[in-house]
Amino acid sequence: MIVAPDNYPDEAKSLIEGIRHAWGWTGAIPQEVIATNAFGNVLFAGTDARVWRLSPEELDCSVIAQNRDELQQLLRDADFLLDWEMEVLVLEAHAKLGSPGDRRCYCLKTPAPLGGAYDASNFGTISIAELIGFSGHVAEQIAGLPDGSQVEIVFE
Repeated sequence: MIVAPDNYPDEAKSLIEGIRHAWGWTGAIPQEVIATNAFGNVLFAGTDARVWRLSPEELDCSVIAQNRDELQQLLRDADFLLDWEMEVLVLEAHAKLGSPGDRRCYCLKTPAPLGGAYDASNFGTISIAELIGFSGHVAEQIAGLPDGSQVEIVFE
C-alpha cells in the first residue's frame, strides 16, 4: 500500500523538516513527501528530482530512483512492492499492538543494524516524526563503521 500524506499537508511539511534535520548529512534535501508506509518508511523527492527512500528500521536513507519515471517503474516491480508494503510484518505488528494510531507507525525498537530482529518481540509504535529523528541521529553516529563494531550511541 502506498500512503501519500495528501490529507495531512502540515504533517508532510513536518516530515520534510524532520528529514532535513535528521538525515541532511546524507546529502538528502527533501522537497516533497511522496508516500509513507506502516513502518515509517518515507519515499520523498529531493530538490534535484531524485527519489529517496528513508528506511528507519535499516538506518538507511538513499536514492532509489533518478526521477519520477524511474519511480513509476519501481512501483510496478513486485519485489519492490513486497519490500515497501512489508505486509507480513504489518500483520504481525497489528496482531500484537493493534493500530499504531494517527500519525504514528510501527517500528523496530532496536534497528536491524544494531542487532534488532524483524519479529514481534522487537515491534513497537512511535510517531513518524520521532522515528525519523531517532533513526537519522543513530545512523549518523554509526555511518561508515564496519560490521561488528562496538558503538556507544549518544542521545542529546
